[in-house]
Amino acid sequence: MNKTYSASMTLNGNAVSSRSNTKKNKKDLYRNTRTGSSLYDQPLFFNLATAQTSLEIANYNFAYADTLYRYAQGRYNIGTITENEMLQLELNKLTEQTNCLNAQIEVDDYIQSLRSYLGISENINLVVIPDDSIPHFTVDVNEAMQLAFQNNPDISAFERRRLQSESNVAEAKSQPGF
Repeated sequence: MNKTYSASMTLNGNAVSSRSNTKKNKKDLYRNTRTGSSLYDQPLFFNLATAQTSLEIANYNFAYADTLYRYAQGRYNIGTITENEMLQLELNKLTEQTNCLNAQIEVDDYIQSLRSYLGISENINLVVIPDDSIPHFTVDVNEAMQLAFQNNPDISAFERRRLQSESNVAEAKSQPGF
């Protein structure tokens, strides 16, 4: 029997929630919510959210490709498109169908990982429901720029190239004939 659970996580990572009809799962949910989230469960949650969004997109793309293919079949039957165009549309439909299957496998894999992490042994389907509200926060521009310069390897590489260029210019100026 498949049950569907809805899961959500606050942006600050303090809650994972689900809906269940059993007392044991409610206790587990309470324990997981009270203990907060770790650095490990957040990627599991967001990987599942990303995979489910990718599956929705893949299903939409497949439906679009299937519709185009069906229209093309009618046009092919009356002779307004070539066999080559028809085969291209069929290939596109099959590609989108494969993308749907791959996306479903990815969702199933992330669901299994999250169920395993949460200790849920039942065969349930987890559905991530993203929070529509975004908390307000401010970013200090000076601090952000300072951290960006400190942590960006391209900045230090640029600085090395600049110093090397200055050194090359100084060496060229010191040689006779410049």
